[in-house]
Amino acid sequence: MPVVGKTAAELDARAAYFLKMIERQTASAAFSHLQLTYHSNVHNVLAHVYFAMSEAYKALFLNPGTGTDPTKQAALTCAAICAVNPLRPIPTEEVVEEHLYINQMLAMRCACSIIEHPVYLRSFDEQRRIYLLLQRCRFPSIDAILNEAATNNGEIKTSLSIKLTQDEEKTLKGLIALFVAYQEMKIEAQPSRVKAVVKTVV
Repeated sequence: MPVVGKTAAELDARAAYFLKMIERQTASAAFSHLQLTYHSNVHNVLAHVYFAMSEAYKALFLNPGTGTDPTKQAALTCAAICAVNPLRPIPTEEVVEEHLYINQMLAMRCACSIIEHPVYLRSFDEQRRIYLLLQRCRFPSIDAILNEAATNNGEIKTSLSIKLTQDEEKTLKGLIALFVAYQEMKIEAQPSRVKAVVKTVV
């Protein structure tokens, strides 16, 4: 069943978007050798989480019937991916530092594509700070969605409606502010750096 206030067609379209971005990420040269895995229905879970959070946010801060602008779409997309963490790497002997942030990289790639901000041009040190910040984001209000998905092999069978906690509201406002700034910002390409091995997986 769809999220309350959203049609099945809207959920399908959003799920298709998430799947497309996941496939692009996992097929990219930086990650294709890692054998990243993801559940075959995770794009559907992401769509439900995205719209559940979007509807909860709009209920608090927007007038009924009002759409979300690109910066809010970017923030909600980023939040949904950080909440679900859809990508799972198969452990290897050597882990390159960039690979520790695969879900946060996916979140920023999706979000910044919405606002047309070339985040990949930033230095990796700057990107790392963003990824570490995103790793600390928590969205307990969507736990019921994740639990249902885990029980039903990724399917969501009930109508969904959530309420954001105060901390979640603050997190989303912070993400919106970040993407508002990014939308207005122009950056130049930074020198690439050698990827360092940071730990060994036994």
